[in-house]
Amino acid sequence: HLIDSDFAVITERMALHYGIPNVLGNEYRPVSLPADSVRGGLLTHASCMALTTDGMITSPIYRGKWILEKILDTPPPEAPANVPPLEDAPKVRLSLREQFAKHREDKNCAACHLKIDPVGWPFEHDSLLGAHSIYGWGENWNKFRESKSIARGDKPDVHGILPDGTRVESVADLQQVILKNHRRDVLRSVTKNMLIYALGRPLDLSDDPVINEIIQRVESRDDSTREL
Repeated sequence: HLIDSDFAVITERMALHYGIPNVLGNEYRPVSLPADSVRGGLLTHASCMALTTDGMITSPIYRGKWILEKILDTPPPEAPANVPPLEDAPKVRLSLREQFAKHREDKNCAACHLKIDPVGWPFEHDSLLGAHSIYGWGENWNKFRESKSIARGDKPDVHGILPDGTRVESVADLQQVILKNHRRDVLRSVTKNMLIYALGRPLDLSDDPVINEIIQRVESRDDSTREL
């Protein structure tokens, strides 16, 4: 349920933001989601979408890095100090994919971005505040929101190719990859963050045996939060 669920726990105001009808009142309650909903699971929360931007633009880098670090506990190395950021307004108009390709020409960047970018691309359908659009959000995707593009049926290309060759077209695809291939990574991340919260200190190598024991016990109980 942390990664993918067929319900959301929301209020009336959040339901309006998510485009979910017939939710009245300010109290939180579980609401069933239709099979084709883009909501469900932590990754689709508006709070996470807002957290993984700089408040100005959406970026596959921000969101991909956050998922690797906080959800999968596989943080990429820090960017080299001498690597320039992507230009918000490049002199020659390039698509976002072209900008990313140019950014990866530096071999110091390529290894990390091959892991980060594919995870973040599907989230380009989500705005700074987590509103969803099939046409994408922000300056990089404005042309897809023009009437001519809509009439032609043009859609942004926000697919990612994961390091193992898996193609993800949507956040839903990414959720299924995580559930299939990275359940233990998620459990390790949740366990470590729970321990940090409980102990009130950072973890170190001496904590690894306890972390591994907890993971084994929780797995034996169907990944139960109560067991954790």
